[in-house]
Amino acid sequence: MPFLHLSDAWFPQYIDAMETIELKSDLHLITVRAERFPEGIQEAFDELRKRLPAGDGRMPYGISKPEKDGTIIYRAGVEAATEGEGSAEGLERVTLRSGTYATVTVSDWQNKIHSLSGIFDGLLQHPQLDPATPCIEVYKSRSELVCMVRMTGNATKIKRKDDRMTVSAFLASIKDEQTRKESRALIGIMKRISGKRPKLWNAGTIGFDSYHYRYDSGREGDCQVIGFYPRKGKITIYLMDGTARYATLLKKLGTHSTSRVCLYIKHLRDIQLPVLEQILQQSYTHIKSMDGQMQRVL
Repeated sequence: MPFLHLSDAWFPQYIDAMETIELKSDLHLITVRAERFPEGIQEAFDELRKRLPAGDGRMPYGISKPEKDGTIIYRAGVEAATEGEGSAEGLERVTLRSGTYATVTVSDWQNKIHSLSGIFDGLLQHPQLDPATPCIEVYKSRSELVCMVRMTGNATKIKRKDDRMTVSAFLASIKDEQTRKESRALIGIMKRISGKRPKLWNAGTIGFDSYHYRYDSGREGDCQVIGFYPRKGKITIYLMDGTARYATLLKKLGTHSTSRVCLYIKHLRDIQLPVLEQILQQSYTHIKSMDGQMQRVL
C-alpha cells in the first residue's frame, strides 16, 4: 500500500471490467494534501503515517480532483476513527458521499502505477458520472487496489466482468460525436493493420490482437498489441514497445505529445494519418515478433 515504496515500473496489464458498489453511508476521511502531483504522492502518505498512531493499520485512500486551472489536487487519507480525530494534527477532512460508485479493481497494483490515469479516464467517460466526484483510490492490500468514481443518483448497473460491454456499445456511450467519429477512423486503421476485430481490454481501451509477456519471476500474461483510449480532445494511442523507437517518424507526425508508451493527440486532423499508420504498422510487426519474449516496455 502507499505506506510502502511506490514502484516506478510499468507493465502490460489486465484490468477487470467496471463494476458498481453501494456506499451505504457517508465516509469521513482525515487527509494530508500532496504539495505536488504526482511527484508528491508518496510524501503525502509518509506525512500522514507520521501523524497517525504508531502501528495504525487503517486502509489508505487516495483522493484526487482537478481545479479549474487543470491543477490536480491529491490527498492521502484514512477513515476517521472519531468525529474530532485529526483536528489537533492539522489533518483535513474529506467526505465521500454515500451512493453508487463505478469501480475497477487492479491486481498487482504496485507494478501498474502508471496505468491508473488511463483507468480513471475510462471511469470518467461513463454517461452517468457525478460531475462533482473526485477520483478515489482504495488500497485494500499490498496487491489489490480499487479505483472508484461516484455516479448520479439514478445510475444503472454497469456490466460486470462476465457480461462485458461490446466495443460498439462503448462507442455509443461516448457523448461527443467528433470523438466517436475519430474512434471509428482509428478502429479502421488498426483493424487493417492487425487483421483482427477490436475488443475492450479494460476501462475504455480499445485494443487489437494480443501478445504474451513473461517475467523472470514467472509472472506472465497478455496485452493488446496496438490500441487506443478515446477521450474528447485527448486521444491516447498505445505503443507498447515504447515511443522512443519512433522518434524520427514522430517528428513528421504533426501536433502531439508523448510519454513512455503513450502517444497523445487532440484530434486526427492535427496529424498526418499516413505517418501514424506507418508507426502503428512498425509497432505491430515488432511486438508480434517478440511475442512471448517481451518482459517490459522496450
